[in-house]
Amino acid sequence: MTNTDMSLLKKIFLGLLGTTACVYLTFLFINSDRYSKVFKRRLTTLSEVSLSTIEELQTCLNTTLSLEGLRIPNLTLYPRDLANVSKEFVTVQNGQWQPQTCVPKERLAVIVPYRNRTEQLPIFLYHMHRFLQKQKRNYQIFIIEQQDILSFNRAALFNVGFKESQRYDNFTCFIFHDVDLLPENDNLFYSCEPGTVRHFAELISNMKYERIYTECAGGVTAFHIQDFQTIDGFSNVYWGWGGEDDDLYRRVKQKGLKFEHQPDELARYTALKHAHSNENAMRFKLLNDWKRRIKHDGLSSLVYNVSETETHKLYLKIGVNLNQLKNHVHIKWKI
Repeated sequence: MTNTDMSLLKKIFLGLLGTTACVYLTFLFINSDRYSKVFKRRLTTLSEVSLSTIEELQTCLNTTLSLEGLRIPNLTLYPRDLANVSKEFVTVQNGQWQPQTCVPKERLAVIVPYRNRTEQLPIFLYHMHRFLQKQKRNYQIFIIEQQDILSFNRAALFNVGFKESQRYDNFTCFIFHDVDLLPENDNLFYSCEPGTVRHFAELISNMKYERIYTECAGGVTAFHIQDFQTIDGFSNVYWGWGGEDDDLYRRVKQKGLKFEHQPDELARYTALKHAHSNENAMRFKLLNDWKRRIKHDGLSSLVYNVSETETHKLYLKIGVNLNQLKNHVHIKWKI
């Protein structure tokens, strides 16, 4: 066979390959809006596409994942110290992981307010890294620790985590997550949608898996970055247990955002046992006054001091002092 013949065969083969790729892409664009969004975002010309690329991109879609469905965690099998948990996740660094065989559509920051939960932290990290990796999410876990002696301010720590996490990557999706809640169904896909606030922790084991009330926004909630900025984040005035989630729900509705509840079979969580923070005796009074504060209470009025930043294999910890915020709240709102 001459060089000319070889060249001709090569051109025919490449032409057939290109035609096949174009036909396959056309099918995907017509039949799946989700595929369309992925390809339009990641690929600029058809010449960049190979069949292997198509297959890799598909593996990140939740419809193609090998998920197990509903499984109540058997906590007796979970490692109870961080060293042993770390051995399970060799590819995690600073709490960050991303799949190597595909490109997820968004970047997740998991924000966890924290204080004196050393027994729960290894269990939470073991469960959540497994959960998020099965969903092939591109994520990083941030532990935001309140290190002053003031009453715990969960909402302000969420705000701190939102601001500080953006120093590390261009996150688009923020999962505000309590450390004592473990999702039971890995078909509950952790993701965000602009214009929609997703509440995940609907049915919790210590509440006998019953919905508390329709305005509940606590436990685990997901915001697209623009939506969290639109509502100016959480209120900063709730010191102690209770009230901040109801305030958040009012902010979401006041700004006209959709608040999305999840189906019962998906939104089940195991609650880890712990001692609750002291109740906020002023929470009902603060809730009644939420409209007066909404324009001047939130991300825009947040003040704090970062006392330390620690990089751990399984998470990135940011220690903060909220004394300055407490003084600001007292002066501004007489609280």
